Amino acid sequence: IVTWIERTSFGILLRNPRFFALNAVVFSVFFTMGGAQFTAVPLLAETVLALGPAVIGMSLFAANSVALILIYPSGWASDRFGSRPVILSLLVCSAAGLLVLTTISTATGLIGASLLLGASTVLRGPPTQSAVVTVVDRDKLASAMGVYRTIGDLASSVAPMAAGAMFGIDPHSFFVANAALVLIAGAIYLRIGVERTATTDR
Repeated sequence: IVTWIERTSFGILLRNPRFFALNAVVFSVFFTMGGAQFTAVPLLAETVLALGPAVIGMSLFAANSVALILIYPSGWASDRFGSRPVILSLLVCSAAGLLVLTTISTATGLIGASLLLGASTVLRGPPTQSAVVTVVDRDKLASAMGVYRTIGDLASSVAPMAAGAMFGIDPHSFFVANAALVLIAGAIYLRIGVERTATTDR
Protein backbone atom coordinates (compact mmCIF):
# COMPACT_ATOMS: atom_id res chain seq x y z
CA ILE A 1 0.00 0.00 0.00
CA VAL A 2 2.82 2.39 0.91
CA THR A 3 4.54 1.72 -2.42
CA TRP A 4 1.28 2.33 -4.30
CA ILE A 5 0.70 5.63 -2.48
CA GLU A 6 4.24 6.75 -3.29
CA ARG A 7 3.59 6.19 -7.00
CA THR A 8 0.32 8.13 -7.06
CA SER A 9 0.02 11.89 -7.40
CA PHE A 10 -0.78 11.93 -3.66
CA GLY A 11 2.61 10.48 -2.82
CA ILE A 12 4.41 12.51 -5.47
CA LEU A 13 2.99 15.74 -4.05
CA LEU A 14 3.98 14.84 -0.50
CA ARG A 15 7.54 14.19 -1.64
CA ASN A 16 7.72 17.91 -2.37
CA PRO A 17 9.44 19.12 0.85
CA ARG A 18 7.66 22.49 0.90
CA PHE A 19 4.26 20.90 0.37
CA PHE A 20 5.03 18.30 3.04
CA ALA A 21 5.96 21.07 5.49
CA LEU A 22 2.74 22.93 4.73
CA ASN A 23 0.71 19.78 5.35
CA ALA A 24 2.46 19.26 8.66
CA VAL A 25 0.97 22.63 9.63
CA VAL A 26 -2.43 21.64 8.24
CA PHE A 27 -2.40 18.40 10.25
CA SER A 28 -1.55 20.24 13.47
CA VAL A 29 -4.27 22.87 12.90
CA PHE A 30 -7.07 20.42 12.19
CA PHE A 31 -5.84 18.17 15.01
CA THR A 32 -6.03 21.10 17.42
CA MET A 33 -9.55 21.96 16.29
CA GLY A 34 -10.91 18.44 16.53
CA GLY A 35 -8.96 17.41 19.60
CA ALA A 36 -8.49 20.47 21.79
CA GLN A 37 -11.10 23.03 20.78
CA PHE A 38 -14.07 20.73 20.25
CA THR A 39 -13.25 17.77 22.53
CA ALA A 40 -10.71 18.41 25.28
CA VAL A 41 -11.76 21.99 26.12
CA PRO A 42 -15.40 21.03 26.80
CA LEU A 43 -14.19 18.02 28.82
CA LEU A 44 -11.86 20.25 30.83
CA ALA A 45 -14.59 22.79 31.48
CA GLU A 46 -17.12 20.20 32.62
CA THR A 47 -15.10 17.58 34.48
CA VAL A 48 -12.16 19.56 35.91
CA LEU A 49 -13.27 23.18 36.19
CA ALA A 50 -16.91 22.30 36.96
CA LEU A 51 -18.18 25.02 34.65
CA GLY A 52 -21.68 24.91 33.23
CA PRO A 53 -22.93 24.56 29.65
CA ALA A 54 -23.25 28.34 29.30
CA VAL A 55 -19.51 28.86 29.86
CA ILE A 56 -18.64 26.02 27.51
CA GLY A 57 -20.85 27.57 24.87
CA MET A 58 -19.27 30.98 25.50
CA SER A 59 -15.77 29.58 25.06
CA LEU A 60 -16.70 28.01 21.72
CA PHE A 61 -18.42 31.24 20.68
CA ALA A 62 -15.28 33.20 21.58
CA ALA A 63 -13.07 30.88 19.53
CA ASN A 64 -15.33 30.97 16.49
CA SER A 65 -15.86 34.73 16.71
CA VAL A 66 -12.18 35.62 16.76
CA ALA A 67 -11.61 33.25 13.83
CA LEU A 68 -14.41 34.97 11.91
CA ILE A 69 -12.94 38.40 12.64
CA LEU A 70 -9.42 37.39 11.59
CA ILE A 71 -10.20 35.47 8.40
CA TYR A 72 -10.02 38.47 6.07
CA PRO A 73 -7.07 40.20 7.82
CA SER A 74 -5.12 36.93 7.65
CA GLY A 75 -5.66 36.84 3.90
CA TRP A 76 -4.65 40.48 3.52
CA ALA A 77 -1.53 39.93 5.62
CA SER A 78 -0.64 36.85 3.56
CA ASP A 79 -0.89 38.93 0.38
CA ARG A 80 1.10 41.78 1.90
CA PHE A 81 3.82 39.93 3.79
CA GLY A 82 3.61 36.36 2.51
CA SER A 83 1.98 33.36 4.11
CA ARG A 84 5.07 32.26 6.03
CA PRO A 85 5.12 34.91 8.82
CA VAL A 86 1.34 34.70 9.20
CA ILE A 87 1.42 30.91 9.54
CA LEU A 88 4.28 30.94 12.03
CA SER A 89 2.66 33.70 14.14
CA LEU A 90 -0.65 31.83 14.35
CA LEU A 91 1.11 28.58 15.26
CA VAL A 92 2.64 30.41 18.22
CA CYS A 93 -0.88 31.52 19.22
CA SER A 94 -2.04 27.92 19.01
CA ALA A 95 0.77 26.54 21.16
CA ALA A 96 0.33 29.36 23.69
CA GLY A 97 -3.41 28.72 23.96
CA LEU A 98 -2.85 25.00 24.49
CA LEU A 99 -0.28 25.57 27.23
CA VAL A 100 -2.47 28.19 28.93
CA LEU A 101 -5.18 25.52 29.18
CA THR A 102 -2.91 23.50 31.50
CA THR A 103 -2.81 26.35 34.02
CA ILE A 104 -6.33 27.82 34.11
CA SER A 105 -8.89 27.45 36.89
CA THR A 106 -11.57 30.00 35.97
CA ALA A 107 -14.07 30.73 33.23
CA THR A 108 -12.10 33.83 32.28
CA GLY A 109 -8.97 31.76 31.74
CA LEU A 110 -10.92 29.27 29.64
CA ILE A 111 -12.30 31.99 27.39
CA GLY A 112 -8.89 33.65 27.07
CA ALA A 113 -7.29 30.39 25.99
CA SER A 114 -10.18 29.80 23.59
CA LEU A 115 -9.50 33.16 21.96
CA LEU A 116 -5.91 32.08 21.26
CA LEU A 117 -7.09 28.75 19.85
CA GLY A 118 -9.70 30.54 17.76
CA ALA A 119 -7.05 32.80 16.26
CA SER A 120 -4.99 29.77 15.27
CA THR A 121 -7.88 28.09 13.46
CA VAL A 122 -7.68 30.87 10.87
CA LEU A 123 -4.90 28.66 9.50
CA ARG A 124 -7.62 26.50 7.95
CA GLY A 125 -8.22 29.36 5.53
CA PRO A 126 -6.29 31.96 3.53
CA PRO A 127 -2.75 31.59 4.96
CA THR A 128 -2.36 27.88 4.23
CA GLN A 129 -4.63 27.72 1.20
CA SER A 130 -2.82 30.55 -0.54
CA ALA A 131 0.51 28.97 0.36
CA VAL A 132 -0.43 25.88 -1.65
CA VAL A 133 -0.17 28.01 -4.81
CA THR A 134 3.42 28.92 -3.95
CA VAL A 135 4.67 25.36 -3.43
CA VAL A 136 3.05 23.27 -6.20
CA ASP A 137 2.73 23.68 -9.95
CA ARG A 138 -0.51 25.17 -11.20
CA ASP A 139 -1.49 22.04 -13.11
CA LYS A 140 -1.49 20.13 -9.80
CA LEU A 141 -3.44 22.63 -7.68
CA ALA A 142 -6.69 20.64 -7.55
CA SER A 143 -4.84 17.47 -6.58
CA ALA A 144 -2.85 19.41 -4.01
CA MET A 145 -6.04 20.77 -2.42
CA GLY A 146 -7.35 17.21 -2.31
CA VAL A 147 -4.26 16.14 -0.38
CA TYR A 148 -4.63 19.22 1.85
CA ARG A 149 -8.19 18.30 2.81
CA THR A 150 -7.37 14.61 3.21
CA ILE A 151 -4.62 15.44 5.69
CA GLY A 152 -6.89 17.88 7.51
CA ASP A 153 -9.82 15.46 7.69
CA LEU A 154 -7.52 12.68 8.87
CA ALA A 155 -6.35 14.89 11.72
CA SER A 156 -9.94 15.87 12.56
CA SER A 157 -10.91 12.19 12.68
CA VAL A 158 -8.16 10.89 14.96
CA ALA A 159 -7.92 13.91 17.27
CA PRO A 160 -11.14 13.41 19.30
CA MET A 161 -10.23 9.78 20.01
CA ALA A 162 -6.73 10.77 21.09
CA ALA A 163 -8.09 13.60 23.23
CA GLY A 164 -10.60 11.36 24.99
CA ALA A 165 -8.05 8.63 25.66
CA MET A 166 -5.35 10.96 26.99
CA PHE A 167 -7.80 13.09 28.96
CA GLY A 168 -8.87 9.98 30.86
CA ILE A 169 -5.27 9.43 31.95
CA ASP A 170 -4.32 13.03 32.73
CA PRO A 171 -6.57 16.00 31.88
CA HIS A 172 -3.61 18.19 30.93
CA SER A 173 -1.51 15.64 29.03
CA PHE A 174 -3.37 16.08 25.77
CA PHE A 175 -2.88 19.86 25.73
CA VAL A 176 0.88 19.43 26.28
CA ALA A 177 1.12 16.77 23.56
CA ASN A 178 -0.97 18.90 21.19
CA ALA A 179 1.24 21.95 21.84
CA ALA A 180 4.31 19.80 21.11
CA LEU A 181 2.74 18.69 17.82
CA VAL A 182 2.06 22.32 16.85
CA LEU A 183 5.62 23.37 17.68
CA ILE A 184 7.09 20.45 15.74
CA ALA A 185 4.95 21.36 12.74
CA GLY A 186 6.11 24.96 13.09
CA ALA A 187 9.75 23.87 13.25
CA ILE A 188 9.35 21.77 10.11
CA TYR A 189 7.68 24.65 8.29
CA LEU A 190 10.30 27.12 9.51
CA ARG A 191 13.05 24.83 8.25
CA ILE A 192 11.77 23.81 4.82
CA GLY A 193 8.48 25.61 4.19
CA VAL A 194 9.99 28.22 1.88
CA GLU A 195 7.53 29.92 -0.44
CA ARG A 196 8.36 29.78 -4.10
CA THR A 197 9.14 33.07 -5.83
CA ALA A 198 9.35 33.99 -9.48
CA THR A 199 12.96 32.83 -9.55
CA THR A 200 12.53 29.65 -7.51
CA ASP A 201 11.80 26.28 -9.20
CA ARG A 202 10.56 27.89 -12.37
